[in-house]
Amino acid sequence: MHSLRLATIILPLVVLTAPATVLAQDSEKAAAETLFQSGREAIAQGDAAGACPKFEASQRLDPALGTMLHLADCYERIGKTASAWALFEEAASLAESLGQRPRAKIAKERASALDKKLSRVTFRVPAESRIEGLRIQVESVMLPAESWETSMPLDPGEHVVVATAPGYVEWKQTLSIEPEATQTLEIPSLRVTPTVQPMPAPVIEQPAPPRADVVKDDGRGRLQRIAGIVTGSVGLATLVAGGVLGIQALSANDQSLSECRPDDPTLCNTTGVELRSDAEGFALGSTITFVTGAALVATGVVVFVTAPSSDAEPSKPALAFGASPGGASLRGTW
Repeated sequence: MHSLRLATIILPLVVLTAPATVLAQDSEKAAAETLFQSGREAIAQGDAAGACPKFEASQRLDPALGTMLHLADCYERIGKTASAWALFEEAASLAESLGQRPRAKIAKERASALDKKLSRVTFRVPAESRIEGLRIQVESVMLPAESWETSMPLDPGEHVVVATAPGYVEWKQTLSIEPEATQTLEIPSLRVTPTVQPMPAPVIEQPAPPRADVVKDDGRGRLQRIAGIVTGSVGLATLVAGGVLGIQALSANDQSLSECRPDDPTLCNTTGVELRSDAEGFALGSTITFVTGAALVATGVVVFVTAPSSDAEPSKPALAFGASPGGASLRGTW
């Protein structure tokens, strides 16, 4: 009885959802066919550059051997010889598996003809450059370590090559490739990422408080007040350094957001991850320098205020802070 009820519930759901699925598939096929025909029209009009994106979109919506062959032909027309060669090779294998020997033969012949026109690049990575975690990327393609030192086909034109590793500064270079050329690019040793060292607080020996029956300080109060001013000045300079590091942290973080997905800032590419790491390092350094600077300023104030006075001095010691667009100052009178 329970089985009968379950079947009664499920059967209508299957009947209702199946047409929606078929409709979505038919819609994608229709869009793919429209894009395919639009691409063929562009080729007929001599607009290969405009045809290739249409073939690409059609292939994404409804992968087909015919679309793959047209896209490979389009790539060859616009000079993307490596992309065309790779796609013809893939099409030949697919045609063989589908039993379409005439298409397989055509794809093999086109790939063979292109093989003689390919531009090739060898990425040389010396032993001293092979640090742990090294990653080499050409545009959006990550090169596996097994492909280093191997001649690889690349499309003619400019390509951005990036080398990264944890704890090292990113290396980037634009590689210009000529048609049918053979080139070698050597990846240099990466530089270690500089670290921000916090400024150590100076150790200042506090003088003993003056006795109530002592009137003159014999110059010791003057020296102590000078020491307080110097310490406070160092503290202010440290606070300024903390502010600079804070600005650098905000800048690096803002730059990292442009390298991450808008809907999820935690998903970033290699550049975004490195920028986010730099921002965290600057933020830590800013915090440390702010705390150190505040401690120095407080120490300077204490040293200055506790200095013994002299009966020969007509005025009382005073400590004043000043700020201007060009910086900050600490002044004292005694």
